[in-house]
Amino acid sequence: MFSYIYRCLFWSSFIFLLFPTRLFTLFTLNALPFSYIDMPIYSIVNSCYSYQQESIASWYGPRFHGRLTSNREIYDQWGLTAAHRRLPFGTHLRITHLSNGTVVRVRVNDRGPYIRGREIDLSKGAAIQLGMVTQGLAKVSIDICD
Repeated sequence: MFSYIYRCLFWSSFIFLLFPTRLFTLFTLNALPFSYIDMPIYSIVNSCYSYQQESIASWYGPRFHGRLTSNREIYDQWGLTAAHRRLPFGTHLRITHLSNGTVVRVRVNDRGPYIRGREIDLSKGAAIQLGMVTQGLAKVSIDICD
C-alpha cells in the first residue's frame, strides 16, 4: 500500500515538472492519473456554409510532419490541409491570398493556431501554393467551398 501511494506521488510530481503551466488533480481512487483543469474550450461553428472571414494566416510543417493531428490522422506537411479553431473537421475552405490573388483549396484536419490574431494555420504545401512561405504570415480571405 505504501509503495502504491509513493509511486502515485512520484509520478504526479514528475508530470507537474513536465507541464508547470497546467494544473493537475491527482485521482488515486478513480484510477485516473491526472486531469486538465484549464484547457481551452472552443465552440464549433454549426452553420458554416455562410462563413467568410479575412484574417492573418500562418503555416506550419516540419516540426509536426508525421505526427497525429486533432482528428487522429497523420499530418503531411506537403498536403493541402489547414488547422482552424472552430470549423468542423473535413470542411473544405478556399483560401485567397489578398496581396497576390492566388487561391488554394484546403481541408480542415487540425485545431489551431494557438496565437491570438491568427485564424488559420496552413500546411507547408498550401503555403507554397499561396506564395507565403518566405514571409511566414499573410492576409487571407477564408471562404467555405461547396
